[in-house]
Amino acid sequence: MWIGINQLPVVGTFRAGHQKEWISFTNATSGRYLTFIERPLLFDAFHNDFQFSNGFSIQNNFFDKRAYGWLGVFRTNSNLTASDLGDGEYAYDGRFTFLPVWREADRVWVHLGIDGSYRNLNDNRTRFRARPLVFAGSGFQVPNIVNTGVLFSRDGQRVVNFEYASAWGPLTLTAEATFTSVGDVFTGGLPRIDGTLPAGVVRRGRYRAHGFYVEALFFLTGEHRPYRPEQPGYERIVPLEPFFLVRGPDGLLHGRGAWEIGVRYDFVDLSDAGIDGGLFDAVTLGLNWHLNPNMKVQLNYALMMRDFETANDPGRLPGTFQGLGLRCHYDL
Repeated sequence: MWIGINQLPVVGTFRAGHQKEWISFTNATSGRYLTFIERPLLFDAFHNDFQFSNGFSIQNNFFDKRAYGWLGVFRTNSNLTASDLGDGEYAYDGRFTFLPVWREADRVWVHLGIDGSYRNLNDNRTRFRARPLVFAGSGFQVPNIVNTGVLFSRDGQRVVNFEYASAWGPLTLTAEATFTSVGDVFTGGLPRIDGTLPAGVVRRGRYRAHGFYVEALFFLTGEHRPYRPEQPGYERIVPLEPFFLVRGPDGLLHGRGAWEIGVRYDFVDLSDAGIDGGLFDAVTLGLNWHLNPNMKVQLNYALMMRDFETANDPGRLPGTFQGLGLRCHYDL
């Protein structure tokens, strides 16, 4: 829940409360308009822990909605809670995007963006992990396929994300890359006040991780994926012909809805500085059937592969596995 004031001079919109941190095109896109059943691996690995946070933000459009800027200050570790304790645990975010190509009559647009965040760690700890790209349930039913475990640091986390998205008539092309780092990392705990290391605590230095995805989708029935310039991301699909099947005076009458096929490649690398979080890549094939603007059916098949730098750990074996998911989605 948040409250906002719109159309302020220069500032544009001011928001206060529990709101999204717009660090990535995929998070800026509403869950109602996702191209695949799950968001990309880089979202789960690097952004999911702070998809929503408590804080303040300002955002505005410029140059006839061809450019967009967003700035925010948030409380870390407030994704799921209304309050938190700790001194100086804040995140400072920014997102800037531009439309170098925007021809609505031709149904063509190209979006570029860059996002950044500096985050003071809650309780001097963090971790990075990612789940399968097709899942349902909770807990042990949705295991972390790659996982760094808890990392300790009195330094902050830095996040940089690059965005590309475009639509060329019925063809949609999107790619993003995220780079993150945490300075002066330890595993097993933190040094004592005098700088000595307790038993089991290991200094790792600066830890770095990254991930990216590329995806392509195509409407077989001629539709076009629209763009939302007010908060840059995908917009709702409106089929050229909504689905229906009824009996008429001369036989069956029907509408086909919008049919879309897609493919996405994902990759994240969580192994660095002696921390073997793992490598995870995946290929996802998708079929989307938009019955009308408010209802769709999504079918995804994902082939997923993981690997580790430490090959002799029996509890962390490399391998390949598959997932098949079907989602029926309705929203108002």
